[in-house]
Amino acid sequence: GEVAAVLAASTFRPGAPAFTTLIKLCGRAGMWEKAMELFGVMKERGVEANTITYSALINACGKSRAWEMAMEVFAEMKAEGVEANIFTYSSLISAFSKGRQWDKALDIFNQCKAAGIEPDGITFSAMISACEKGRQVDSALEVFAQMRAANVEANIITYNSLLAACEKGLRWEAAL
Repeated sequence: GEVAAVLAASTFRPGAPAFTTLIKLCGRAGMWEKAMELFGVMKERGVEANTITYSALINACGKSRAWEMAMEVFAEMKAEGVEANIFTYSSLISAFSKGRQWDKALDIFNQCKAAGIEPDGITFSAMISACEKGRQVDSALEVFAQMRAANVEANIITYNSLLAACEKGLRWEAAL
């Protein structure tokens, strides 16, 4: 591809941090295919991807609603023995939320907790949003209860998703 050609003609030999930064920039620009191309070039050049690189790539895919690709990247990450962190899990849950795959989001949320990684406000909010998009009001309320039990502070995004879930589920009494 275009990235490989540019790098082949250059004396610049980027390492994982440089590739990761470029992948993040592609994600912000909504260019998940270009992020995947960069990742391919990175591997071709023998540069090992780390947790931050994989997480940035999952995030780039998720922002563009390419949840299936995000799932493939996560599977590759695990197969390569690279450990996931809270950002990895949050990015994947968010990708599933955007793709309206609340059941897959819940599976990853449970994997996160089973791995001993405590969900943070971003993780809980992404999970509540996934429940809301999947019209799973009871699950959204359960995740919110877990959030409160863990003493994790909710923000405006959390409350908006929770209220939207209650509205879609015709559970106005829960919203009050």
